[in-house]
Amino acid sequence: MRLSLHQRAAPHGQLHVWIGAAEAAQAPQLQWMLDGAPAAPQVLRPLTVVRGPQLAGKPERTFG
Repeated sequence: MRLSLHQRAAPHGQLHVWIGAAEAAQAPQLQWMLDGAPAAPQVLRPLTVVRGPQLAGKPERTFG
């Protein structure tokens, strides 16, 4: 599985990140660390599968 993280515009003091998980059969369960300590970010939208005709019949998906 490949993971991609992209920073998004966010209010001062916050970090918004878009996550893409490619070549995965299921949405990954992510574990976050901040300065070496476990962190529990606020999820703005759960990972969902990207749908499209190019994915027909393939078990691998991209989640974003």
